[in-house]
Amino acid sequence: MANQNGSSVPSLVRNTIADRLLGGKTTDWTKRFVEDQEKAKKMEAELKLEDSETTQVKNTKPSHVMQDITGKYENAGYGSFNITVENDSLFANLKRKKLYLKHYHYDVFEPFEVTKTGIDTTDSGTMRFNFATGDGGEIINVTMKAEAALEPIAFKRTPNTIEVSSADLEMYVGDYNMMGTTLKIYIKNQTVLYLFVPGQPEYELIPTEKHKFSLKVADGYKIEFLETDNVITDMNLIQPNGTFKAKKK
Repeated sequence: MANQNGSSVPSLVRNTIADRLLGGKTTDWTKRFVEDQEKAKKMEAELKLEDSETTQVKNTKPSHVMQDITGKYENAGYGSFNITVENDSLFANLKRKKLYLKHYHYDVFEPFEVTKTGIDTTDSGTMRFNFATGDGGEIINVTMKAEAALEPIAFKRTPNTIEVSSADLEMYVGDYNMMGTTLKIYIKNQTVLYLFVPGQPEYELIPTEKHKFSLKVADGYKIEFLETDNVITDMNLIQPNGTFKAKKK
């Protein structure tokens, strides 16, 4: 019993034995412990309610659709996890548990553990998932207070990718004119799309959605191809300092 670190059992047994050894009036230490626990739970619930009422901003909504939040989130010290969309809801898939992310306010979500019996959204805690937006308008990371004694920890986001066949990649290949400068889109190794801008290194493009790509080595830089009558006609270069259109030749 003495080896139960953090347990109340050793002190309860010790007090009970002491009462019997000393004789006289005894105390029901177990009953007292249960009553103290109930009082503590009641106070905690009241504090949570008060905190929720004073800090939560009502009638707000996220700045991004759910799909824009999905992806892999990674921290060098704490590892990685994935956020996915299932049945119009966000879920964080950790190694040992799955969390349902309920919108709290703005770009902040409250996690609830998914168990075999379902999701208990009344079991509210203090942890929050706070998503941050980069200069290019995309979600770049999420911060959470994983440990009470530490500052919130940031997990960097990598967007989910999709599979695009070589045949489908061919529709993007060609020269694009942007204010007199010719940008080239081409395929290497049969399955990888690249962008070349004169005077710069070539950029590998990572497919994230239909007609949408991210630059592999440049955070916040994306490309969106525009289609008319099943033909690619233009390309938008989305950068932190703005969006620039290039017309396919």
